[in-house]
Amino acid sequence: MRRSIATAISLASLAMVAVTTAGASQKIDPGSFRYERTLSGVAGQPLLVRLDAPLLGHARTDLSDIRVLDARGAQVPWRTAPEIAAPRARSVPLIDVGRENGVLVALLDLGTSRSVVNRIDLRIPGSNFVSKIEVLGSDERGSFRTLGRTVVYDLSGATHSRSTVVVFRPSDLRYLELRARGLPGITSATVRRQTASQQQYRVWEPSSTTRKERGRSTVVTLDLGYRLPVTLLDVRAATSVYERPLEILGSSRGVSWSSLAEGRLFRFTGAAQGTIAVDAETRFLRLRIDNGDDKPLGALTVRVLADPPTLYVAGGSPAPYRLLYGSRSRALEAPDYDLARAPRSALGLGRAVPGRLGEERALEATTPAKSLLDRYPWLIDAALALVAITFGAAGFAVFRRKS
Repeated sequence: MRRSIATAISLASLAMVAVTTAGASQKIDPGSFRYERTLSGVAGQPLLVRLDAPLLGHARTDLSDIRVLDARGAQVPWRTAPEIAAPRARSVPLIDVGRENGVLVALLDLGTSRSVVNRIDLRIPGSNFVSKIEVLGSDERGSFRTLGRTVVYDLSGATHSRSTVVVFRPSDLRYLELRARGLPGITSATVRRQTASQQQYRVWEPSSTTRKERGRSTVVTLDLGYRLPVTLLDVRAATSVYERPLEILGSSRGVSWSSLAEGRLFRFTGAAQGTIAVDAETRFLRLRIDNGDDKPLGALTVRVLADPPTLYVAGGSPAPYRLLYGSRSRALEAPDYDLARAPRSALGLGRAVPGRLGEERALEATTPAKSLLDRYPWLIDAALALVAITFGAAGFAVFRRKS
């Protein structure tokens, strides 16, 4: 009797385990995604994949529905490539600040350490100024040579625009001399090196651009084709001299619009506005330029700049790779890989090679494979009945022994 009871309990336990784990080890079904791309590179090496507009437009904004499969259909871990930490800015002393024939002159001492810099962030008192700053460098404070020239400004009106950053070609010279006319003063300065990766942006080409004159405003609308990350806008006009308020709006469907940024478009002798920060995810962009009583600006050129993430895909799995995205299921969670928690130093970024994405291919929806429980719905009832019979038999046996 005891052996029969033990056997029954074992069978019931196995049945319950089979039921509860039937769907836990299912593989990724490509048909549950909307899009597929081939991903190629050097076999066995980790890949760095630059994401393009179709992928960013069809994947989730947080990229949580991206999956990479190897030739066997197993998942290949990936993560966004960690950026190199920007060098820390350091404050430098200002010496011999004064004026020579109406020109403000300030000397910066970077010290004896040989660190390469190419950017100075200035603290300038006052407002309503425009000045071109010339940067010169020297090691002995004897003969200086020119490193670059930058316009700094503070402009007020309907909106406020200010830039006090000076850039120049990289230098490790100890002394930097700043010379500027029309500047109220300089109270402090910090220097750092802006790396090349910080200066590179992707340019999104709009699928369409329209311009309309509406009353005293010019309205320019751009359709990017997809909902994409937008970091900066570079706006230029063919008119030689102008200074006008600008509002930038965004929309996902081109119906309702929200304000993303405000600024001023200006161009005159020695000065022009730089790029305008947007930092948004949008498909449609609209620029509204207030012309006031002036005639509309000449031909406008708008460049849409972005700094989208790069994927780091682990190597070592059998090629070819497939990249899936655009999940059909809202319940799909972000992948959880050890790779995502590894420090930058452990990734082997130096061995990574560029990954090449193939053409986007739309996938047809497939009927999800039925689990063991779906195919045999009676199994759960049989398992529960077996458990009930087993414990009933065990109780009856105990009752008989006591009798």
